[in-house]
Amino acid sequence: MWRIGPALVGDAHAFRATVRKVIDQSLALRPMAGTDVAALPGTLEWQREREWLSTGIPIPDEHRQILETVAVDLGIQAPPWASATS
Repeated sequence: MWRIGPALVGDAHAFRATVRKVIDQSLALRPMAGTDVAALPGTLEWQREREWLSTGIPIPDEHRQILETVAVDLGIQAPPWASATS
């Protein structure tokens, strides 16, 4: 992935402060009809990533069963989390 450091094109501190201000302002907006929060693209994904780091990525029961079936078909042991319940 290509990235450009803010300090290479200007004042990095000012850039970060502006980005923080935009994020905070967007989160303070009234949500659109049918949504729970007003957020910038990527916000909900960032929040899920943070949550799943501690709780693990949820896997539906149907997918767990498929993983167990594949493991049996391959003659290998399913990962311990594949047998966990939701």
